[in-house]
Amino acid sequence: MNDYISKPILIDEVQRAIIRWGKEIRAEKETRRLRYSKSFLDMDVISGLKEIGDSKFLKDMVNLYIEQSNDVINKIKEHSAKSNFDELYLDTHSLKGSSLNLGAKDIAELCKQIEAKIKDNDTPGLMYLVRELEKAFESTKEELLEISNE
Repeated sequence: MNDYISKPILIDEVQRAIIRWGKEIRAEKETRRLRYSKSFLDMDVISGLKEIGDSKFLKDMVNLYIEQSNDVINKIKEHSAKSNFDELYLDTHSLKGSSLNLGAKDIAELCKQIEAKIKDNDTPGLMYLVRELEKAFESTKEELLEISNE
């Protein structure tokens, strides 16, 4: 790859270099989009977070989310086992909000479903969703860590 342009600089050569690099950048973005098309994350939210700050900002946000979400999910499991539905609803609602802020769409959707089960007093359905929430969190966590390390 030699994009050195000697003097005199000709506009055509500059345009060709820009077009070549533009195609490579577009291809890279498309590859990344396809890789995450079956994502647990809303990539528009992730892109927005990347635009707000540098890569350290996203990494810090991901680490904070994972740390806090681990604690909240443990509380959710505890509250569901004890049928403490008021606290369960509050923790689920909190996790849904933080998940939406970070683009963890599957976790947010499961939280929404858990909230509905609480309102309907559907305990067996609730227990199933809490187990699914744990699984989704592990997958989402892996993807978040991968994206934040790019």
